[in-house]
Amino acid sequence: MQTFKRLIKIPAIRNAIIMAFFYQIMFIAIFMYGYGAVPKNIDKLEVAIVNQDGKAGQSMIDGIKGELPFKTVEESSLKEAKEKLNNRDVHLVISMPEGFMDSLKKQGKKSELDFYVNEANPPLVAQSMEQVATEMTTSVNKELGIKGTEGTLASLHMPADQAKQLAAELPNKLQPNIHRTATVPDGLNNQMAPFFLTMVSYIGAMIFSMVTGNVLLGVKQHFGKWKSFWSIHVMSVLVSLISPAIGVLVYYAITGGFDGGVFVKVWLTHSIEMFAAIEFMSIFALLFRSHAMYVNLPIMLVQTIASGAMMTTAMMPGMFKAFSYVSIMFYSVQADYSMMYGGGGVAEHLLKLALIALVSFGLVALIHQLLPNKQAAKPDASAANSQVV
Repeated sequence: MQTFKRLIKIPAIRNAIIMAFFYQIMFIAIFMYGYGAVPKNIDKLEVAIVNQDGKAGQSMIDGIKGELPFKTVEESSLKEAKEKLNNRDVHLVISMPEGFMDSLKKQGKKSELDFYVNEANPPLVAQSMEQVATEMTTSVNKELGIKGTEGTLASLHMPADQAKQLAAELPNKLQPNIHRTATVPDGLNNQMAPFFLTMVSYIGAMIFSMVTGNVLLGVKQHFGKWKSFWSIHVMSVLVSLISPAIGVLVYYAITGGFDGGVFVKVWLTHSIEMFAAIEFMSIFALLFRSHAMYVNLPIMLVQTIASGAMMTTAMMPGMFKAFSYVSIMFYSVQADYSMMYGGGGVAEHLLKLALIALVSFGLVALIHQLLPNKQAAKPDASAANSQVV
């Protein structure tokens, strides 16, 4: 018992106990709140509808809009709608081709609605959109086929008897034509690869920043304030270049990966991400030292939801949606989706990652300048170990 009492007085032990309790609270509170949006917020997803059949198809387009459990927007151009899909601004494109209503008048011929699905999205979204394409076609067949289309056909000067006969055929006449873009290889591991690659670099950066932040506080009075600063940052750059390459190589070895050009792009993206994360979390390492984990951990957990790997920003609760605009993990995941499987916005995401890194670096340099040497902690092994705990 005496040994127990003496151990409990050691700061590192007390910190470990408190952190174990803190983990419980943060993980459960943040994840339960954040993932409560799935699937109830799925109606926040946006679907673009393109009517290429003019006035003849507008009545059916209106019926489709009423059937969909999503936000809908009509686009005048299929090209613009597909560009929005490519950038993940909309999550499904439904296109009524030219001559669609005329095809309904031809007996024995199938009529197709075109559905465009971007698979480089969170698994829930990609799977839901494909399912919607099939279910919505069935619904249109059953509900609009007889109730709404008979009148439409009659308005095209078709004899009433023929209109009724064709309307009766419609439950089997409409069929979905699904176009998949940014195709993801089979396997949840591939669908989640952008998140896994981002998460491993971010966690590595969190551990690295806390240890080196404590070391920097301890050695700057011995080696010089700015010599220590720049030496630590040379290490940060080297780790940011080498560590993500290892992770991407492991992914490549397990899955077969992608070609060399994509490999380099993904590697360098996670190098930028890791450096940005190191700089960002070093702010709290310098300010709060051994207590930095109490700030960095909740921020990391929030970013796992705000990253857009499990749900799109449209589905997220307000707090996570707002956080996604300044989230390192969000820009990394979105860039990965586009580089690995296809899509737009890569330059924008990388630019914002670099901007976060630059601003964070500036704040770290400012804090380092303002903190006096006398506040430094000795860079001994026990201090470094307590940081990791």
